[in-house]
Amino acid sequence: MSIVITNNHKYLVNLLFYKWPKITGISSSPVIGNTTGGLIGIVIFCLFIKVFKNRTITILNILASIATVVLVSFLLILLLVN
Repeated sequence: MSIVITNNHKYLVNLLFYKWPKITGISSSPVIGNTTGGLIGIVIFCLFIKVFKNRTITILNILASIATVVLVSFLLILLLVN
């Protein structure tokens, strides 16, 4: 199978990457990146719900607490070394 690029596809790509930033002042790259990142986050959360059932929020809170402690400790180490 091969992908056929029609004029409609070229117009959409042109609109998305060249016209959109000029019209809105917002670059299309962060818009696409944030949207896909949000979708990936929703999919991961749905997988967590399927695997851990009722304990999902508790497990995510524990993971977030651990990540916060690690991040703050790295920042403190950076401040002390610098």
